[in-house]
Amino acid sequence: MAGDSNLSLPQSTQTKTDQISPEAISSGLKDPHKEIANQINQALLLDFFTTQKGSKQLRDQLASFEKHFSKSGQVSTIHIDAEDPKNQDLTKQYGVTLEPPIPTLLYLDAQGQVKKRQVGVFYDRDQNDQQISEGLSAIIPNSSADQILRDVRIIDTKEAAPAYKNNENKNLEGTRRKSDQSEQTLSAGKQFIELTEELGRPGLPKVLHFSMEGCGPCKQLEPVLEKARKKFADKVDVIDIDVNDSKYKKLIEHLSLNGVPALLYVDKQGTLADVIIGFDKSVEGAVGSKFEHLTAKKQSKNDEDLAALQDKKVEQFREISSGKRAREAERISNISEYMSGLGRPGHFKIAEFYIDGHKVCKSAHNLMERLKKSYGEKVDFLQFDLNDPIGNKIAKKYLGSPSAGVAIVNPEGLYYTCFYSNDQELEDRLRSSLKQVTR
Repeated sequence: MAGDSNLSLPQSTQTKTDQISPEAISSGLKDPHKEIANQINQALLLDFFTTQKGSKQLRDQLASFEKHFSKSGQVSTIHIDAEDPKNQDLTKQYGVTLEPPIPTLLYLDAQGQVKKRQVGVFYDRDQNDQQISEGLSAIIPNSSADQILRDVRIIDTKEAAPAYKNNENKNLEGTRRKSDQSEQTLSAGKQFIELTEELGRPGLPKVLHFSMEGCGPCKQLEPVLEKARKKFADKVDVIDIDVNDSKYKKLIEHLSLNGVPALLYVDKQGTLADVIIGFDKSVEGAVGSKFEHLTAKKQSKNDEDLAALQDKKVEQFREISSGKRAREAERISNISEYMSGLGRPGHFKIAEFYIDGHKVCKSAHNLMERLKKSYGEKVDFLQFDLNDPIGNKIAKKYLGSPSAGVAIVNPEGLYYTCFYSNDQELEDRLRSSLKQVTR
């Protein structure tokens, strides 16, 4: 990895880089990125870094890509300190934001055109690698993101191989394996309770708020969460957890947490009641409504039912937060074909898209249960959680956005009609549509 000077490149192109300075680039040039490309005469990756931890993580991951492409001469990387006053004009010209200071990567082709802009950093290293690979494939002729990622990981594997031959590392790995095996004797739900029971005030439900510095969606969530925090101050504890804090390492590993922000709603018994992963306007209302749901009285269940439900919810969360479900969602290239394979062949399907704990969704779900009694023999009833990347992707296909609603599709998975959950005439509209498709 090249040093933290204002502008620097891998060693193979250092002689050319010496001609470039931030002042030279930003001194009245109308098109600075084109000027850079002309001097380097090859594709460029501009890394506007900051002092935030997220920026350091991203730069560490860039190192593997730099090793590969500095040798081939296909791409050079310029690291620019976005917080250095000397680079102020340059950051403005490229539209790099510093409120909050978020790392930004710009991918320029050999003609000096910005082909892709990457803002912010994922907590999930795989997602960062994928984003970098896609950016590089946009500026390297005849390349693909998948091939770039494979090449870089092959290099990383070869370089890491000697370490695994070291007996000391083997012993350490064996110790870890024994520790992991001993933890597996407890169910996922019970482990979660043990890891979180000492957080917050005893006897109160709590919300575990996972975030990290330099995360744009985390910043957007803060005012929404703060409003709920104040409203429920005496009823719910909000525990702020920085995912880079080693104190919470064991909990984060248990949850396979690879995405922030994340909110985990935990009831008085310490069981996982609800989750929100990521943040945008579509889930803004759900943040507060889940607080209300958490404090409301719930119907009592026996211990076995609660334990089974807890295990299921924790496992579902781990699948989503680890990125496994996101990767599965990416593999779904034809949603109609995917939907046609669900349920019984030759049957229409009614897909319910919901957000756990949302009042409107709960009302719509109760309606679905009533309709199932009347139409369950002729129509397949499916449920999709909008927190799940697969459910989110399917909702965009049939509803036009990841919104709470209901869609009816034909046996081939093709769109028939849809309604939103807040529709005042939802029941009448659905009953009318179901009568038509079951004639």
